[in-house]
Amino acid sequence: MDLNAKILNDQQMLGRIYAVVLGILAVSLVFTLFSFVSMTNATTEIIKVNDNRERSNQLALELRLSSNDLTRMAQSYVMTGNKEYLKQYNQVLDIRNGKLPRPVDYYQEYWQLMDINNPVAPREKTYLTLWRKLNHKHSH
Repeated sequence: MDLNAKILNDQQMLGRIYAVVLGILAVSLVFTLFSFVSMTNATTEIIKVNDNRERSNQLALELRLSSNDLTRMAQSYVMTGNKEYLKQYNQVLDIRNGKLPRPVDYYQEYWQLMDINNPVAPREKTYLTLWRKLNHKHSH
C-alpha cells in the first residue's frame, strides 16, 4: 500500500472510532436524561404519598379524639343528666359530619377546656367533614 492510501485508511478508521464514541456518548446522555426524569417523577410521587400518609394520620387522630370526646360527653350526660353534655355531644357529631363549621382553635383539648356552664360559641373555620378533608387533599 502506498502512503496516501494508508493515511486515508487510518483517517477512515479514526472517523469510525469517533462516530462510535459519539454514539456511545449520545446513548449515555439519553439514558442519563431518562434516569433523571424518572427519578424526579418518583420523588414527586413519594412526596405525594408521604403527604397523604401524614394527612391520613392527622385525620385518624382527629377521629380518635372526637370519639373519645363523644364517649366522655355521653357518659357525663348519663351520670349528671345535664343537657349541655348532650348539646356538646351533638355539636361534635355535627362538626365531624360537616353540618357545623370546624372551630378555628379545634385541637385536642378543645372540648375538655369548654366550660359546660359557660359555653363560648366557636369561631368558624370550615364545614368539611373528616372524609371530605381527606378527599379534598387527594384532588390537588
